[in-house]
Amino acid sequence: MSVSEVAELVKCNSAYIYSLIKAGLLPAIKLGSMKVRRTALLE
Repeated sequence: MSVSEVAELVKCNSAYIYSLIKAGLLPAIKLGSMKVRRTALLE
């Protein structure tokens, strides 16, 4: 999922999602742009 898709799903803005990724609280990988596994949201 893209950062914007995650932000929409959890009803917050993309900057907040990026801050979670940067802090290591939300695992993500960079494939051109940041991607978050759907299962990471459930943890």
